[in-house]
Amino acid sequence: KIRIMGSSYFALKPSFPMAKEPQPVRRESLSPVRTQLLPVLSTCAAIAVAAKCSDILDPQPAKGDTTHEAQVWLGWSVIAYGATLHASRAISLGPHYLAEVMWGCNTSLLMAGVGMISHRPLLIGAAMCIVATDQLSWYVDCVSYLASGNFVLGVARFLKEP
Repeated sequence: KIRIMGSSYFALKPSFPMAKEPQPVRRESLSPVRTQLLPVLSTCAAIAVAAKCSDILDPQPAKGDTTHEAQVWLGWSVIAYGATLHASRAISLGPHYLAEVMWGCNTSLLMAGVGMISHRPLLIGAAMCIVATDQLSWYVDCVSYLASGNFVLGVARFLKEP
């Protein structure tokens, strides 16, 4: 496990038949393709696949009504917020931060914006489920730590690390 500017990353290089322990990686040795381009492209691909699945599962999206213009404006606002958030953090923390765009909460923010703009309620609901699952996992972990001193799921385990 490595730590870069307060963020945790795993750098596993498997050697068969057993994987080696994670090794520290210097920030200078991180590839821009691996830490910037691939995460952004992967997130866009995930949103595109989710939108296509939404079209397949709900072939008759809701038709625009009086709230459609406000919904489109809100969708663009959400996407602008997400883009500004990631750009400002990449500038202040370093471009390697863009790898964190792949976290579920960050992807769902952009997915919800796309769902609002394209008027796909199923896509918005999927984004909400991603965030709800993530938050519920945190709550379970934090309550289990307070009750037993152990993180049951391990999603909040990094809070205990030095």
